[in-house]
Amino acid sequence: MDLSLMKSHGFRAFGVLLGLTMCAGTVQAANLLTATASVAVTCSTSSGPGVAANIVVKPVAALTGSATINVTVAAPGSGLTITNPVSQVLNAGNSSTGITYTVNTVNGCVGTSTGAVTVRFSASGVLDATTTVNDTVTATTSGLVASPVTVTCARSAGPVYTPGPAQTVSVTSTAAGGTPFTVDTTGTPPPAWLVVTPTTGGTAGSTPLTFTVAPAAGCGGFAAGSSTTATLHLVNAPAPDKLLAVTLQVVPPSLLVATPSPASLTYVKGSGTAGYVDVRVTSATTPAPFFSVSTASLPIWLTVDSTTGTVPKSIRFSTTSVCDTLAPGTYSATVYIKVSGSADLAVPISLLVNNKAPRLSVAEGTTRNISWTIGTALPTAFITAVSSDSPISYKATTGGSLGPIVPTAQQSGLAYSFGTQIGVSFNPLIFAAAQPGSVLTGTVTLTWGSPASTIVVTFNVSILSPGATVSGLSPASLPTAAPGQTFTVVLTGTGFVPSTDPSQKTKVGIMTGGALVVDTNIAANVVNPSNIILTITVPVVPDANLPFAPSGTGGAVVFGICNPAGTTCSLPSGTATLTIGSGPIIQAVTSASAFIQVAPPALPTISAYDMLSIFGANFCSSGGTGCSSSQILFGTPDATLRYATSLSPDAAGPTRRNLSVTFQTIRAHQP
Repeated sequence: MDLSLMKSHGFRAFGVLLGLTMCAGTVQAANLLTATASVAVTCSTSSGPGVAANIVVKPVAALTGSATINVTVAAPGSGLTITNPVSQVLNAGNSSTGITYTVNTVNGCVGTSTGAVTVRFSASGVLDATTTVNDTVTATTSGLVASPVTVTCARSAGPVYTPGPAQTVSVTSTAAGGTPFTVDTTGTPPPAWLVVTPTTGGTAGSTPLTFTVAPAAGCGGFAAGSSTTATLHLVNAPAPDKLLAVTLQVVPPSLLVATPSPASLTYVKGSGTAGYVDVRVTSATTPAPFFSVSTASLPIWLTVDSTTGTVPKSIRFSTTSVCDTLAPGTYSATVYIKVSGSADLAVPISLLVNNKAPRLSVAEGTTRNISWTIGTALPTAFITAVSSDSPISYKATTGGSLGPIVPTAQQSGLAYSFGTQIGVSFNPLIFAAAQPGSVLTGTVTLTWGSPASTIVVTFNVSILSPGATVSGLSPASLPTAAPGQTFTVVLTGTGFVPSTDPSQKTKVGIMTGGALVVDTNIAANVVNPSNIILTITVPVVPDANLPFAPSGTGGAVVFGICNPAGTTCSLPSGTATLTIGSGPIIQAVTSASAFIQVAPPALPTISAYDMLSIFGANFCSSGGTGCSSSQILFGTPDATLRYATSLSPDAAGPTRRNLSVTFQTIRAHQP
């Protein structure tokens, strides 16, 4: 008795359930369970088990609270099977519905007989309820299905017997769930001239269960041309044995000859090209015999282009797609060619499956495009050589103007399937001489395999400017002018890229709204690494970016530069301001003795105490009486023949205009 029940419900609650009998000092409780009194099941050896029956187990009295009863059932035997529910615990939740057990006969009616069987249920380990299962068995017919087979044995002079190929017996069953069987080896065993493999049988169902039969050595010593039949007993109690007829035919040797025999073929996995071998079938007899290839003897990795024919004939055996799933190695099979009236011709065929020869590849591809900015660390790279299978020996050589460098230890080695990295560096002297916008090219060649194959990895290094900077603009101002007039202005700085490629050449434009805009009136005719010579044309149509109109007040023009670095650019890396106006503008300063103007950005050479000639525009303002093109400015040298620091086109007076020239000392920039 489960004491937990007493604690849960109290002794009084169980008073109606318990009947106590005092005997030899023991106490026995009344039954706690009740079960379906009886059920019926059926089984037919030809069709299988019938409809299953349900047995419901409940508590004698309803359970409440946390009270539980653990229910167990003993295996009934006698060919019955009990299916237990997921939960086998009675509680307050399932007290009224109970637990349902399913009972039926086993597949094939094995171990069953017509009659009654008692199924016993226990409550917490104590036998408590029983159910009678009435079983009706129909076992007049076997559910097994098998077809007769014939085996052959060739007899030649001597006599010498050569057993023919084993034949496969396929056994199925009409019974639901299948029918277990064995081959009888004691009551009615196979004859001595027959070998059955295996005799253990199994369960035959809708999917065939197979075993083989073959002639034993010596073939029973039967005469040539004889035919003998034996009966195999397939035991499937309680049904009667299924009888299977096996016939042995003793025939003369095969009339056929196969060349080559044995035959062999080879297949390379993943190649997509089937391996094949041609076998010629001939015969010395007349008339020429007709033959057929036993397709049942073809393994899954082999097919044939013709299954029948009249000798002489060549037939081709080829590999199938199954070979791609086979492990490398040698596979063997015996294919039988049949001809009426003689033994089958056995043709041994072997297949050698090889992996595809390993190939070398480069994980990163054969073209490597690298950008390098002048002044930064030199680029480095690596090549990952990968074998498609087993390790591959390689050698690395370099070439090209870039001059790649491969470490000595890595100039030869093994490329593995997981990849072998080969380091690549470059000659710093080549980079030191490189100009922005140029492209340095070099190669690393990997040589591998026999015959030798090569993989050429090309490195293209684009040289980029670190960024153009502007340090000066000469002249820094221009006068207003008439349309069509041109001026030359020189930008000086660093990092300018001279190139015919617009995506590399330093771009010059006018700053508008924070962005660099190209103006068609400004042409960068000459671009050198440290200066750009601009030709500015006074626009015919007014251009807000270039305020040259003589009637206007001029203004400031901000030039911007940037290096596209292979693309485009609009954000400047340097700027310079050009002033356009009506004030005095110096366009050139020369030695008065040489009177030669140097080409920008070169500086004029002047000796001590030399006289200077200053050329420019707007030296005489338009105010007052104006100035003519031949106007001479007034000025008188002092006693030491030095001119004053200002000159005037006007006579002395309160409205006199003065043009002053001031010389400044410019200190060199110290780093």
